Amino acid sequence: MNDAKQIYDQINNLLLHCKLYEAETLATEATRIFPQNYSIAERLAHVQLRREKYFDAEQNYKAIISKFRDRIHAWIGLINTLLLQGKIMDAESVANDAMTLFHKEFSILERVADVQFRKGMHREAQKSYESIIDRFPDKAQAWVGLTNVLLSQDKISDAEMVAGEAIILFPGEYSVLERFAHTLHRKGMHCYAERIFRIIIDRYPDKTNGWIGLTNVLLSQDKLDEAEGVAGKAKALFPEDFP
Repeated sequence: MNDAKQIYDQINNLLLHCKLYEAETLATEATRIFPQNYSIAERLAHVQLRREKYFDAEQNYKAIISKFRDRIHAWIGLINTLLLQGKIMDAESVANDAMTLFHKEFSILERVADVQFRKGMHREAQKSYESIIDRFPDKAQAWVGLTNVLLSQDKISDAEMVAGEAIILFPGEYSVLERFAHTLHRKGMHCYAERIFRIIIDRYPDKTNGWIGLTNVLLSQDKLDEAEGVAGKAKALFPEDFP
């Protein structure tokens, strides 16, 4: 077998082409040959997470952290794996442990805020996201997170303000555009929301939320025929998401 760096690159190439089974097979074999190699071990856990083999991914991420506590991606991977299993309390515990090591790192701060949000700790999550934006104003994910927290508290005008500012900073970011359009819809600004959703579909036709959002905003305006037409196109593009 090639050296660890070449194998690491081969695993990533398989992931790039969505060959998850092959990537897991290669990563599993590589971990036997290079048991102390962090990068190979992390790729195996990541592939298992991608394959929704959550138990295996969780165990491997925990093993990685026990050997390589200073590697932030393993902590992020474990938090995400726990969240995907609905283990919110466990994810919170891991996120808090990670904070003691990486309290200045955006990715950990963002995960802590997301866990707070998922736990329904909306005020705490709002403060966390606001603090993150103060420190990392160039991170679109934080602006999206704050928008979601505000929407969950029915602070629609505040959410619109945050989403509107984010649009200026990240005009080409799908998640920012989608949250802005969704916020406008929530505020009852249906014509404006429709325009933004049409822009999203034009730019990102492979994103289901754009089609869902446009369908919903058309229904809110009683544009039933147009909504039916959009839903029909979406069903043709995404038959599994639009049964």
